[in-house]
Amino acid sequence: MNDAPVAWADKDAFACQSSRRHLESTRSSLRCLLVTLICAGLTFEFALAEGSYPSLCLSNGQGEERSEPVASDSGDARFPPQALLIPFDETLAARSQRDWADHLGVDVEFRNAGGIDFRLIPAGKFRIRRPDWVVARSGGPLWENISVDLPFFLGTKEVTQSQWLAVMGTRPWRDHQDVIEGEEYPASCITWDNAVAFCEKVSRQDAVRYRLPSSAEWEFACRAGTLTKYSCGDRDIDLVDYAWISASLGKPLTKCPQPVGKKKCNHFGLYDMHGNVSEWCQELYDPDSLGKRTPLRITRGGDFTTDGVGCTSSISAGGNSTARSASFGFRVVRDAPRPAP
Repeated sequence: MNDAPVAWADKDAFACQSSRRHLESTRSSLRCLLVTLICAGLTFEFALAEGSYPSLCLSNGQGEERSEPVASDSGDARFPPQALLIPFDETLAARSQRDWADHLGVDVEFRNAGGIDFRLIPAGKFRIRRPDWVVARSGGPLWENISVDLPFFLGTKEVTQSQWLAVMGTRPWRDHQDVIEGEEYPASCITWDNAVAFCEKVSRQDAVRYRLPSSAEWEFACRAGTLTKYSCGDRDIDLVDYAWISASLGKPLTKCPQPVGKKKCNHFGLYDMHGNVSEWCQELYDPDSLGKRTPLRITRGGDFTTDGVGCTSSISAGGNSTARSASFGFRVVRDAPRPAP
């Protein structure tokens, strides 16, 4: 034979090149591959794409899905993380917040120029039971699927008196018998119109859009992965560690709004989502009130005058948009940036 023997070094190089070509070919073939396995009545779908966030999606064939985002090892944030589907735990909540922060090129938590702390809330989905009276009046299904399509920043605490005063220069709560003045106390006696005006003014100052949360955004953020009565579970006795409410439940009665951020936070790092002051949302509580002089707007979370039943994650109330009460306050949303192309 005239072929010269191949040196071991050359053989190794050849094998390495061959393996690399094989790996690249395999990765290319898997890039858009969708493998579907049927097991025990569940459909498992695993999608693998270059630079994507791999995800496992479970479907029971009845339109209900549960998504489990898997952290990307590539560090490539070109593809958005998968939306969270309640229920999920604290670990998954934190991981999704980090994944979305990496994707958007922002921090999970930050403080704006006015001293308001925000945390990034991922996109997500959940299912809620519509109130019986709503179903009876308007018809439709008892259960409703809710989607929060885009991530957003939500204030970790209710807007405080000091933050309100710095922006608006007024004290709406002054001389109200159920309010204590102090920098860390929530700004109360705030009408819906006042809250919107605050958001608009801060938006002009920071050149970034601030607004009230939608009711869906508020509930998704409040639940923080839970399907229980409260973000801390179903037991009323546990709620006193997370909320300022009127019922004593073995603790001193709460007779007025209390300083923010002194109770435990939920899985997203948000405080006082239950109790303290009722928080204004964007929407009308009763669409039929739109033509009235003072339409009703949605408030969420209950307040210091309510017991546990009045401040569950799902309950909502209607407040006169011009009403000024010690039990009315708010927290703000700051729109998250869109990812760079």
